[in-house]
Amino acid sequence: ALTEGWLGEFNYFCEPIDYSNTPKAIKVTRLCWSYFLIKILDLMDTIFFVLRKKQNQVTFLHLYHHIGILMGAWGAVKYLPGGHVTFLGLLNTFVHVIMYTHYLLTSMKINTGSWKKYITQLQLVQFFLITLRYLQLAWVKDCGFPMWPAYVMVPQNLFMMILFGDFYYKAYVKKKPAIKTTTTNTKINGVIAEISNGKSKEQ
Repeated sequence: ALTEGWLGEFNYFCEPIDYSNTPKAIKVTRLCWSYFLIKILDLMDTIFFVLRKKQNQVTFLHLYHHIGILMGAWGAVKYLPGGHVTFLGLLNTFVHVIMYTHYLLTSMKINTGSWKKYITQLQLVQFFLITLRYLQLAWVKDCGFPMWPAYVMVPQNLFMMILFGDFYYKAYVKKKPAIKTTTTNTKINGVIAEISNGKSKEQ
């Protein structure tokens, strides 16, 4: 995606779709198709959660995100195979490379520290940039890219920011209530005190 346009000739404010049969247009369309296939593979994530009986990880956020991006990728291949929309695929793939590297290292028992927190931050930045990207279509005339995807993608990504923001707040910002613990020594001392009081009363 970078070499086919985003490091060179593609316009970051408005990139039309090339519907021709030129080698360049076919390459970009194949990239969109490859991205769609990758999104199908991403569903394995959910299958592994179910097989490992990690039902708590199959949340509304998880399912909505995976199904939504799969439907969006299919729509892109069917109606928008190139142009402005490919920036989303490029950005999303970059985020997923980091995320699945984290999964790989974790599966190899390699401590990745606070990667999860930073990956969530990266995802929030991604949704913000995608929202901004589609809003650009509102002030660019005769872009050559249809306006209707903006009506779908802007609310969708704002909703994703709310869902991921809520997850981030609950997981990393909200302070968990302190748990009152009683040490073993305190319990032992309490028992000894009760026995001593009992003996004193008997005497």
